[in-house]
Amino acid sequence: NLDRLDIAVSSRAAPGAAMDLTPAGETKVRAQVDGEFTERGYDAARASNLDRLDVTISSRAAPADVDAQLAGRGVSVARMAKMDLIAVQAVNSGSVAAANNTAGLTVSLDTGGAANQARTVIEIRYSSGAAATFFAEGSDDNVTWYEGDSFSEGAAVSNKIIGYLNAHRFFRFRSPTTGIDLSFSIMALL
Repeated sequence: NLDRLDIAVSSRAAPGAAMDLTPAGETKVRAQVDGEFTERGYDAARASNLDRLDVTISSRAAPADVDAQLAGRGVSVARMAKMDLIAVQAVNSGSVAAANNTAGLTVSLDTGGAANQARTVIEIRYSSGAAATFFAEGSDDNVTWYEGDSFSEGAAVSNKIIGYLNAHRFFRFRSPTTGIDLSFSIMALL
């Protein structure tokens, strides 16, 4: 029997020869491959996206077409400029200790841009060490101020928040009350 080890066996495949799987073997391999793809979230919808890899860029919408579509939905350059304002909020704050408070406290804020681009939603956080009177005011030129609101707190308050809609480029929050701790923060949001 040892003499037969070197005899050519015609039933064996030659090196490099192609071999077909049996139908049962093919079914098993397909099931294993499909299982691996499914486990990783690959499906027919995702597979069809691969067909887009070679699509030329020129098939995409031209910038003018995009602008026209946006304009048709009410999106304008002015509104987009407002979106840019959102990315960078305008903030200013200040405080004065009771011992140094001889004139009250005023905190002003340039809400950004021309009057038609000014941020209109204002948030104020304020604290006072005792009863105080407050004024919220707006200005178009940072010189002439218009009173929008005034109110009083009957006792000390801490981190109280109020909001205003503002039609002016400049906004300020002030209290003429002296001899108490005051702290204001103004944020123009939109």
